[in-house]
Amino acid sequence: MPKIHLTKDYKRQRVSNPKNFDPKSLRTIQVSGRKDVKLIVGCEKGKFKKGKCSVGTKLQAILHKRQNGKRI
Repeated sequence: MPKIHLTKDYKRQRVSNPKNFDPKSLRTIQVSGRKDVKLIVGCEKGKFKKGKCSVGTKLQAILHKRQNGKRI
């Protein structure tokens, strides 16, 4: 079961443990056509060298925008 973390602005649904990723590789991207959803992607530890990921990025978490404490 994915871990859910609530903040004032977002509901974060963890897909993978952030400890599995190189912290310098983590990026937040906006989903095309969706203002209410963002993705956190990153490169696995040991695979991020000189600012590039040698194996491609993987999904770490999904951010769902909240409005007045509710998902929109």
